[in-house]
Amino acid sequence: GGSVCDTLGLPNGISQNSITNSIVVYPNPANDKLYLSGLENGKKLTINIYDYTGKLIRETGFYNGEIDIMKIMSGCYILKIFEHGSLIQTEKMIIAR
Repeated sequence: GGSVCDTLGLPNGISQNSITNSIVVYPNPANDKLYLSGLENGKKLTINIYDYTGKLIRETGFYNGEIDIMKIMSGCYILKIFEHGSLIQTEKMIIAR
């Protein structure tokens, strides 16, 4: 069984194909925090969270820790992971409380 987000598709030509796809975003659905695994130690990334209209909701640096998503409303989102300004991965994400 898929989620309601699966039926929405990805907007604006966003592809879920990734260059590396080695980074795992969890938990999904998420509640208050997001974690990333599969990173090389010390790798500095930028994480952008978009709603399903393509609007940027949150932009944050990520340094081997967690992302606080408490202030983001429940719903379906697109998470884009950038390294040195280049998009390396795109993930669908659900925030559910």
